[in-house]
Amino acid sequence: MALLILLAVLALLILLAVLALLILLTLLALLILLTVLALLVLLTVLALLVLLTVLALLILLTVLALLVLLTILALLILLTVLALLVLLLLPKPIFHRLAIGLGIGHVGLLRQCLIVGRNGLLIATGLGQRI
Repeated sequence: MALLILLAVLALLILLAVLALLILLTLLALLILLTVLALLVLLTVLALLVLLTVLALLILLTVLALLVLLTILALLILLTVLALLVLLLLPKPIFHRLAIGLGIGHVGLLRQCLIVGRNGLLIATGLGQRI
């Protein structure tokens, strides 16, 4: 009878040891799963950060390219306006001198009046046409 009790206690201890081992294995598996899950979360966050950084760099490069293009366009417009001003204003003194001649100012007007004669009054008032 004592042997049966001893065998029953031994069997019970073996069952408790097996149960403890199963609990430890379950805890170890749970710890491994949590570690893998944490690594997956960290990798996902890292991938999102990399994607956001690349997206931010692309946006910055696009804005920089637009600024460069707008600067080039502004310079082209400025150069065009300057070229037009030069083309319009540069020959003005030459054409003005050719059209009016040397009769510029009060003395020139008086000389022109003397040459034209009685039509000088019309020229002086701007009503006549000088030929």
